[in-house]
Amino acid sequence: MVQEQSFSRVVDKDLYTHLREFEQLCSCQTIALMTQENIKWKLFPLSILGRAKQWYAHSVGGINGNWEEL
Repeated sequence: MVQEQSFSRVVDKDLYTHLREFEQLCSCQTIALMTQENIKWKLFPLSILGRAKQWYAHSVGGINGNWEEL
């Protein structure tokens, strides 16, 4: 489901819309012994493509696990 809603920086999809939809999708998911924050961190890379994935790979190290900062 996450990959069906992927973001690749195309003109017709806004980043904030993608993040809002992604967070809504994650809020419906539960995995034993995982917090909602951990679920987001695990699934987010699957929801992005192309340049967005390159940005994530470059940026994630400096975020220190802070979802709000991302």
